[in-house]
Amino acid sequence: MFFLFFFISQPVIGQASQIALFWQDKPLESLGPQIKQGNIYIPIKVMENAGASIYINDSEVLINYQSEDHLFSLESNGDLLEKFGNEYYLSAEAFSSRFNLDIQWNSAEKTIFISEKGLKRTVLGLDFNDSQDRAILTILHQGTAEYEVTKLEPGKLKVDLFKTTLEKPLGILLIDHPLLYSVRAEQLSRDQVTFYIQGKEGLEFESRLVGDDLVLEFFYTVERFEYRSIGGLPLLFYESKTGLPEYREYLEGDLTLVREFTGVKLMGKAIKENIDDDLIDYFEYYQEGPRVYSLIKLKPKLADFFASSVQGKRLAQLSKITSRQNDLGTELIFDVIGSPYYKTKKEGKRLIIDFEDVQVNNMVRDITYSSEYNGLTVTKLTGDSIRVEILLKDCSGYALSKKDEYTYSVQLVKRDLSSKLIILDPGHGGYDPGTVGAFLEEKDLNLDVALRLRDLLVDFGYKAILTRETDLYISLSERTNLSLSSGADLFVSIHTNGSLNQLANGIETFYAPRNSEGKELAEYIQRALLVQTKALDRTAKEANFWVLVNNVPCSVLVEIGFVTNAPEEERLSQSHYRQKVADGICSGIIGFLN
Repeated sequence: MFFLFFFISQPVIGQASQIALFWQDKPLESLGPQIKQGNIYIPIKVMENAGASIYINDSEVLINYQSEDHLFSLESNGDLLEKFGNEYYLSAEAFSSRFNLDIQWNSAEKTIFISEKGLKRTVLGLDFNDSQDRAILTILHQGTAEYEVTKLEPGKLKVDLFKTTLEKPLGILLIDHPLLYSVRAEQLSRDQVTFYIQGKEGLEFESRLVGDDLVLEFFYTVERFEYRSIGGLPLLFYESKTGLPEYREYLEGDLTLVREFTGVKLMGKAIKENIDDDLIDYFEYYQEGPRVYSLIKLKPKLADFFASSVQGKRLAQLSKITSRQNDLGTELIFDVIGSPYYKTKKEGKRLIIDFEDVQVNNMVRDITYSSEYNGLTVTKLTGDSIRVEILLKDCSGYALSKKDEYTYSVQLVKRDLSSKLIILDPGHGGYDPGTVGAFLEEKDLNLDVALRLRDLLVDFGYKAILTRETDLYISLSERTNLSLSSGADLFVSIHTNGSLNQLANGIETFYAPRNSEGKELAEYIQRALLVQTKALDRTAKEANFWVLVNNVPCSVLVEIGFVTNAPEEERLSQSHYRQKVADGICSGIIGFLN
């Protein structure tokens, strides 16, 4: 049996009795195909066997056919149809293309088999989003995914997808997130794909289908909170295997101090415990949706202290929007009291920023339109969210970043930028320290070198933007989005290495697999770093880091040394050595660009 060629040798009309017709292996004896000028025509009544609805009048034919999640339709005024006697027919080629049907012709037995093709199930790729304190891994899938998730050991999961194949090899993806470390994909058999997920011990997860895609959401966990009075202040400590993300802290009107943790599961029981000491009446903690809340009911004597040290209310306050011109174009600065969530999207000439858990009262606007934008509106969406719309005029891109705890920046990049734009990405930050040595934390070293490198690049006439300028946690998706949306030419992520082998040392530079531009930049930086530092050469090499694979083509990740190696940690602690590291990276970038 082979696929039907929609032209056969018989030149005559009729001969229905000579050709047998089958639907999904069921014979349709009362219906016979017709042949005209060598083309086979099939009666449209065949579609009734597939559950299709057919409407016919004197001038038109309408067929609606539902297959799995897909609706196929044919509306015809007769141009596509042939009429033999009182019945309407459609060519075999039109049947196949219009209704996604598999039509096979057995020439020896003069038989036609019609069946539903069915959508080929395929794993298309991966997406990872860790904004708003969530860690969400999406397995992009064509056709509804059938799956099973198995816990192998603490922090390790196996996800089996059945009746599917990999569209392309995925290998191992290095995520470098506080909860999730890596994902590896394998095609174990002809119709089964397995993902091995390595994360932090103690993490929890939920799985769900969204359309055809499989979504895995990972959560920090907390066992319990414990109240202690230290130095005249009430403090809540927690017990957790994963650690906890940054929280939002605010005072409710009845002197209740609230800490709100997003993306966290409470593993123990919710508790409310009366204390009634000199500082508080009670404390409690509980789960509500994807958030865990811890509360302390304060005594009035502490009201003034906490009123001045924490945000007063749950909702943040957008207090001011200002603009200024700089070498990159126009920067819009948003002063926010509190910690709102935000997300951005671009629709044509409109840049839209939605702030959640925020309000606007008596906001100050001190902006001047420029060649990069000519409009800005602030609209209240709901009781606790607002939308900022920026009407773009003539800019090549934008970069949204959080400058510090209270300042958000939207840098509109002008069209005629005089030099290359380089994104510098100091890895980790905030509650994510990265690798920790005997006395140094990776996040601090990464930021120090990045700030030095920015100054050097600016002195040489280049333009540079940092993904973070202070000790803040910035999600991986925010880092790569900044690079992609700004139209950057280069992306350089700066990290400090670590190993269980305390003798491991040296410098290495990574680029995405099969990326010739990234490879060349990595090799330039690696050579220049070795000249400056005299460190051990661990070479430039491929790696599937998330920030390299999902970024602009010319992206690299530099590991400037091992903070877990005592001599190297000592060198990294010295300001002049970190300056040499910055000099080396700068020299490599300039060498590549020239």
